[in-house]
Amino acid sequence: MLDIFVVNGEWRAMFQDVWVESLVARCSNHKPMVLTITRVKNLRKRRKHMFRFEASWLKEEECERLVAKVWSEKQMTLDPMTNVQRLPRVCSGRLANGFRKKDKEMNGNIELLTERIKRLQEMERLHNTTKIHKLKLEVGKLLEQEDIRWKKRAKRSWYCLGDKNTKFIHSYASQRKKKNQILYVVDDQSEVKEDQEEIVEAFREHFAEVYKSGEPSREVIEECVNSMGARVTNSMVEELEKKFY
Repeated sequence: MLDIFVVNGEWRAMFQDVWVESLVARCSNHKPMVLTITRVKNLRKRRKHMFRFEASWLKEEECERLVAKVWSEKQMTLDPMTNVQRLPRVCSGRLANGFRKKDKEMNGNIELLTERIKRLQEMERLHNTTKIHKLKLEVGKLLEQEDIRWKKRAKRSWYCLGDKNTKFIHSYASQRKKKNQILYVVDDQSEVKEDQEEIVEAFREHFAEVYKSGEPSREVIEECVNSMGARVTNSMVEELEKKFY
């Protein structure tokens, strides 16, 4: 039996806040199903993202044109060293502004085509088969471009030629995001803190305790330092103390 989830009473008792969503079959005859167990709460506010070059831009002629244009612009008032520092910054700004709109348009086109496929699949008429197939081909081309972006983000050699945008790749590409996401913490009193302000306060109190000084005496400090093995040898000291000409 396809396109459904089956669970027993014990599982249902464990996960009460769940819902199932049937997605559009964009590249298959079977509709993908999404099961969400818990809602994500108290996410941090999005911070400004640093510039990252997307490998998919290399397939666009506009990429080379933008870079060439920036490097050909004359800045007579600036010295060569300043130009070398300035040009990469200008390039990144032009590329980000130029392709941000294109990326949004591509995502919008994928959603638009997906919605059209969904409507045709819901009609379930024979003459819709050709239209659906054509739309799937169009979506496939857009997904190929999106696939390149996931490949770049994955930063892993396991993504071999011929692999597609799989769950395996998504898990690695999203690893940084997951690491930067704090949903809750357990403080020193073993209490769970989920509110963002409480999480911040729990971290502050913890590290204030960690780095709190017991005001040890000078003798205690010297005894501690003397118990450590030397990492810099006498020959290293002589080398470091040589006069520089």
